Amino acid sequence: MAKRIPPAFPSPATDPTQTALLEAAGEIFARRGYEAATVAEITKAARANVASVNYHFGDKLALYIAVVRHSLPPTDVALAPETATKQSPEKQFTAFVIEFVRTLIGEGRPSWCSRLMAREIAQPTPALPEVIRQVMQPRYDRLRAIIGDYLGESPASERVRFAAHSVIAQCVHWAHAQPLFPHIWPKLRLNAPQVERIAQHIARFSLAGLRSMRTRGVGHNS
Repeated sequence: MAKRIPPAFPSPATDPTQTALLEAAGEIFARRGYEAATVAEITKAARANVASVNYHFGDKLALYIAVVRHSLPPTDVALAPETATKQSPEKQFTAFVIEFVRTLIGEGRPSWCSRLMAREIAQPTPALPEVIRQVMQPRYDRLRAIIGDYLGESPASERVRFAAHSVIAQCVHWAHAQPLFPHIWPKLRLNAPQVERIAQHIARFSLAGLRSMRTRGVGHNS
């Protein structure tokens, strides 16, 4: 049987078996890692036939890539430049940050989503090039384009890249630090209103820094 290549961007799974496989695989890949996880335990957890992985995805690697994409929202307006051409760079930036934070810690997101991405970065799998190409690179490029437009600089400039990495770090922190919050901020609850306040804070805080960078000009790197 020919290998089924997952689409470039995720579409909502309509087949119950496919959905069950994605959810079961996400939890197992996040907990055990790509190498240690087996198709047998994934299909057992999904209550599916062991051949269903080959049928729906092609092989374990293709399933893993599909799981990573499944962890993202089905629509990603902030990544589509054509939907934001009439918006100011500030509004585009704020929309991007809100979408990204919701992707990472929004209500209804399985806890394994952020754990899976953290594991992929710490312990890269053979899927990393595809994960970068299909999942990470589009976001990174879009964020640099927005920041470059705001600063009036090339998205490839060092200052734009510094700024983009600073923004990403702020957003990712809230996902990766979740195990710490019960100890250092016991009253914190990552419900929908709180997630919105976090995203708005990151956007305002970062825009203040970007305004300072724009005022200083290209010649200033500090």
